Amino acid sequence: MVEIRLMGTPEDVEMLARELGKIVEVLEVSGNHPNRGASLLVRKYLKVNLIPAQEEVIPLDGDFSTLSEI
Repeated sequence: MVEIRLMGTPEDVEMLARELGKIVEVLEVSGNHPNRGASLLVRKYLKVNLIPAQEEVIPLDGDFSTLSEI
């Protein structure tokens, strides 16, 4: 199990949380927590299980140029 914190605009964290559900098993998703002060950003927390990839696995070797192909 892995815990993930997303931080960004409400729209961006919602979109990324949905996209992560395509590649990992999402166990829990929190609501949006506003950042302190006058920030327009929010935080969202996820608990996920890593699941085997169904297709090609991209190695995390520091070269992220292939990520646009996903």
